[in-house]
Amino acid sequence: MQMPLPSLGFLRLTPPKPEDVGAPSSDTRDLIERVRDYHVNRERRVFFGAETGNVQLINDNVGRLNIHRRNDRGYTPLHVAVDAGHLDAVEALLRAGARVDARTGFADGTELRMPSIYMAAKENHVEILAALLDAGADINRRTSDGQTAIMVAARRGYKECFERLGARGAALDLVDDRGNAAIHYAVSRDRIRIVDQLIVHNADVDLPGEGGFTPLQLAIRDEHDAVARRLLEAGVDVDARNDGGATALHLACARGMRRIVRILLGIGADRTILDFEGNSVRELAVEFQHDRIVRMLDA
Repeated sequence: MQMPLPSLGFLRLTPPKPEDVGAPSSDTRDLIERVRDYHVNRERRVFFGAETGNVQLINDNVGRLNIHRRNDRGYTPLHVAVDAGHLDAVEALLRAGARVDARTGFADGTELRMPSIYMAAKENHVEILAALLDAGADINRRTSDGQTAIMVAARRGYKECFERLGARGAALDLVDDRGNAAIHYAVSRDRIRIVDQLIVHNADVDLPGEGGFTPLQLAIRDEHDAVARRLLEAGVDVDARNDGGATALHLACARGMRRIVRILLGIGADRTILDFEGNSVRELAVEFQHDRIVRMLDA
């Protein structure tokens, strides 16, 4: 004979009465506040430890819930430690699992977003740079406007930082959103030691940058005589044209750089090329009243 199944009525859930549903009790609210304050205070301590280099404060408070949090500038604790130059704090945060390639800022595009490797190069923190690379940082990780660490090192003339990045395999000829590479920034800032390193490491010395300007044209435009001569020694294309059709000789004649004009003429620069407005090199020398250059051209 089949036995009747036992009643499972005790498992049925009775909906709560409306009067039982409402705001949490005061004890529950107090608990929620204490938990929230606990995590907020730990987060603040981690950021303070990163900013001041207090490794003990970081180790005592860092955790899964706060290591990737951002402050009102969009910085994680790792960014704060890198920016402040605290190597021990950087290493402590990396050991705790900080994302080495996270960028600063927020996704709304209101400010430049920088990875930690770029920040270290920007502040010339060479040992921190090495620690980030040892932790697996992408050496060519870009900012939100396409800049890399080696570009900012070239622009600021940080020779040791630049050499470290070059030795670790940083790409020399990447261009940013404006079309410029490390060599354009080094030339425009008259960083001849960095230009030397770029030439030695086979960077493209004829790479057109913003406006189609080659490194040589930039050096002449900005009247960096020594850099221009160094590029000429490297065997650059003297007849390359920028977006306006101008060659290095056009720019040198317009700027009145007699020594560069003499070198360009001596190595066979084409004086017959017209820019896209129809100007010859002689016409530019005349327009800008560089009479000695006019006589050189007429000789």
